[in-house]
Amino acid sequence: MNDAFRAMFGDRQIGTPVREALHDVLDQDALALFDAALAGEATRPEETRLTVAVPGGPGERLFRMSLSGIPLDDGGLLAVFQEVTAQVAAARRIRAMERELHRLRRRYDSMVWADAHMVWVTGPDGESREVSQG
Repeated sequence: MNDAFRAMFGDRQIGTPVREALHDVLDQDALALFDAALAGEATRPEETRLTVAVPGGPGERLFRMSLSGIPLDDGGLLAVFQEVTAQVAAARRIRAMERELHRLRRRYDSMVWADAHMVWVTGPDGESREVSQG
């Protein structure tokens, strides 16, 4: 266990089975990934949701994990975690902004189309005097 792990999951007892050490963090789906890794199957899920105690209370965070069994007499596991909460949130915001941009472009196009079918009469200083349907 290193400082980065402690910052993500708090202080955990080394040598304790995963089900006990991370009982407050891992759900059944995540535990199944650990079981698969201990059985010899390397697992690399892209985004795993974990509820982790953060300042202000528990919060959902997203992690990219790589889990591999280590051939030791009593078994072992190499677990590499990378927190990706901020990256995933940023990607979601970008997708939302792209949808909004697409919506605004469609609205602009419809307004330009509608405006192209109208005649505007203005005074010498630019104020609109009359709008006539084309």
